[in-house]
Amino acid sequence: DYTGGSPHPVDDSPYGGGPGMVMRCEPIYAAVEDVAARFRPSRRILMSPQGTPFTQAVARRLADQCPSVLLFCGRYEGVDERVRPLFDEEIS
Repeated sequence: DYTGGSPHPVDDSPYGGGPGMVMRCEPIYAAVEDVAARFRPSRRILMSPQGTPFTQAVARRLADQCPSVLLFCGRYEGVDERVRPLFDEEIS
């Protein structure tokens, strides 16, 4: 729904080269902004290997402080670094 149509890919090679693919920023921005506008989450969380480990304490904090949460989990090697400012925190 957020790619602009089937000929527009959601992934691209990492800038500077390297193995794997990363998710492009345009579809991520479109998806996060649309979902945030419709559901007004109190926290936007990016799931990534670089994030804070998801522990029971983190789950408790989110449950106590956040009536709604937007979780974004990419598939590839990662996401375009330009999307990180969209999110309040990163959790692995």
